[in-house]
Amino acid sequence: TLGFHSLTITRLRFSHDGKYLLAVCRDRKWSVWERNLEDNSFTLLQGHEKPHSKIIWDGDWAPTEFGNSFFTASRDRSIKSWIFDNEQKIYVQQNLIKHTKPVTALAVHNQVIDGRLFIAAGLENGDILVYKYDSNGFELLIKLDDKITPADKVSRLRWSTNNTGGDNQFFLASASIDNSTRIYSVKY
Repeated sequence: TLGFHSLTITRLRFSHDGKYLLAVCRDRKWSVWERNLEDNSFTLLQGHEKPHSKIIWDGDWAPTEFGNSFFTASRDRSIKSWIFDNEQKIYVQQNLIKHTKPVTALAVHNQVIDGRLFIAAGLENGDILVYKYDSNGFELLIKLDDKITPADKVSRLRWSTNNTGGDNQFFLASASIDNSTRIYSVKY
């Protein structure tokens, strides 16, 4: 048992190299657990008591080649990026972006392209936005048209790990509490 949180954990994600486990929770906390690869035990590397002012709905890791970093999405309408500071030996907030509605789902693509990440955000009202991200912050690539997005809260987003959509194209799947599952083709 990995004890740190006091309410329901809303998302768990292993880092791409399998060394870390990120947990985000309704208690507004996140925790990062470091895995001992020899005996598969886990030790709390860092827990952050109040990184957001409301429930953290989702979290996801950046690809390993982007550095030791992850993202959190919250009911406080923000997405925050966190990067490991090698001098302080802790994760520190790098950037944030605010939205008009709570952010309920988040997905970071598993490839770095031209030094940037692609991050999809799903909102409580069904909106889906895709950002390019680098250390300078978030840049909106596209807001999907309301005619093709869910009618209600986006509960999950996931990028395809196999870029079979052709040149400069990714597939993004979404699930919503409106009972829909949708797949989008996103050009970059």
